[in-house]
Amino acid sequence: MALTTTDFALSLLDDVLGARDPEEVSREQDARRLVSLGFLAPENGQTIQTRGCSKCGATMYRTVETDSSGNPTGSAMFICSSCGNMEA
Repeated sequence: MALTTTDFALSLLDDVLGARDPEEVSREQDARRLVSLGFLAPENGQTIQTRGCSKCGATMYRTVETDSSGNPTGSAMFICSSCGNMEA
């Protein structure tokens, strides 16, 4: 099975962040599963964006609404998968 761009990016983050809380890893695996099943694919009107949390350094996620061409039309706040910090 070939890695998607999202899987590859998340695996690089895993390497950089090293060992993490098992609960955080479980949430990340759930997010990956949703992406791999196509629930958050651009053609369905949503995609996921990630970045590092300024408070604890863990991964933050947000969903981005997209048009039929995959162009962003709106987004939610980033939420940290570890500490729950929210940022715009």
